Amino acid sequence: MRNPLGWIITVSTAALLGLGVVLGAGALLHINPYAFVNRLGGPYISGSKVGPNFPGGWMGPGGMMNPGYSFRNPPGARISVDQAIQQAQAYVSDFGTGLQVSEVMEFSENFYVVVKETSTGRGAMELLVDPYTGAVFPEYGPNMMWNSKYSPMGAMGRMMGGITGGDNTLSIDQAIQDGQKYLDVNMAGAKLETDGIAFYGHYTFDYTVDGKTAGMLSVNGITGNVWLHTWHGSFIQETEVK
Repeated sequence: MRNPLGWIITVSTAALLGLGVVLGAGALLHINPYAFVNRLGGPYISGSKVGPNFPGGWMGPGGMMNPGYSFRNPPGARISVDQAIQQAQAYVSDFGTGLQVSEVMEFSENFYVVVKETSTGRGAMELLVDPYTGAVFPEYGPNMMWNSKYSPMGAMGRMMGGITGGDNTLSIDQAIQDGQKYLDVNMAGAKLETDGIAFYGHYTFDYTVDGKTAGMLSVNGITGNVWLHTWHGSFIQETEVK
């Protein structure tokens, strides 16, 4: 009789290999392989210095083929930050109680949303909201690949014994050092903001240039690897959600 765990690992490995082929092709062609289902429609942005940018959404209501909640907006008109918050809150409500939208940052390319656990105050997941359609979907990159509690990809890594598949063993102080070291090498003059958020499997920080918010990066909570968020664009404003 086939070992059930062995069967799960075999199927999961095959799925990941297939996904790698699709994403690799998308990177070579500079297109988003999920654009036809997630309504983002934008180009696949390559160039992260630590890992591939990961377009599309798996985690949350609707799964891979449904990026979440959206509504029609007049062509060319951006939604407001209040509308983005409402969209994110509606998305999170499908998970039931225990999670809340905590923070929203508006960038030129999207709204970035922090979702926290109400019982612990711990970072749960990161979302993006399309600034024109209002579509809500899990953020690419670390949120998809390193989050060991709320992302199937991160949980799969833990099940298969991967070094990026558990909770943080790296202290936030060490993560700050690793993040700043990365900036020193790759972005002279950039300064990491030390009030980062701890998620299950990674930390996420803002960084500034000339005293102004310029972008974000995440640090793996086990390995210390750094993943630059290359998909936000220019910073516009930040709102704390009460």
